[in-house]
Amino acid sequence: MKIEDLQVVFRGLDHSDALEEAVRKEAEKVFRLHDRFTSGTVTIEALHRQNRWGVRYAVTISLHSPALGDIVVSHESGEGAAKPDPYLAVREAFDAALRQVKDRRERQITKVKAG
Repeated sequence: MKIEDLQVVFRGLDHSDALEEAVRKEAEKVFRLHDRFTSGTVTIEALHRQNRWGVRYAVTISLHSPALGDIVVSHESGEGAAKPDPYLAVREAFDAALRQVKDRRERQITKVKAG
């Protein structure tokens, strides 16, 4: 799968080319670590629950790889965030996805060495 094939979905907020570009930039980090994903979707949602500074955001990342299985991350902009920022929510969600990919790759390497 190429980074261009990654599906980016916006719910409850207007499409933003800049935010979509930020998603693809963060996804590149994950794709550099593991380039054999066969499908992927990133959903950015504006939640109806608001804190005092405005709308909060949820980011869901779903990537599939035959070697690693499904990588699924759901992240909501932090309760303690002074001003909810969709870019920060995207970055934090991809950080979590990157950790999952690293963990699964390490487990695979360990299995191969042990087996």
